[in-house]
Amino acid sequence: MDFIALVKESGITEKDLSGSAISQVELEGSQIVKAILREHIPSPKIAFRDTQSYFGILLDDNNRKPLARLHFNSANKYLEVFHNGKDKGEKKLLQDIDDIFTYKKELVETLKQYE
Repeated sequence: MDFIALVKESGITEKDLSGSAISQVELEGSQIVKAILREHIPSPKIAFRDTQSYFGILLDDNNRKPLARLHFNSANKYLEVFHNGKDKGEKKLLQDIDDIFTYKKELVETLKQYE
């Protein structure tokens, strides 16, 4: 699938992309997180925000409810998961984008803390 089609399929809006340069790997990573969490919540509740330092995945488009952050702007790629709100993120080194699937439990636990 080409990049444009992937962006359209993801549901990412112009608001999500304003002032940012989203990469294909960020988009693919966000779709993996979304696929994991869709088992627990409807996909429209999962929002994305790209910043200069990370690609944020949020619950209800609320920056006080981060589900994960993708730190893909350097040579090392990290998934940041949260245990006690946005101030307690823990970065997990990824060797490959598919490594995100190994953190399914942590992602679901993060989601449950907001219920």
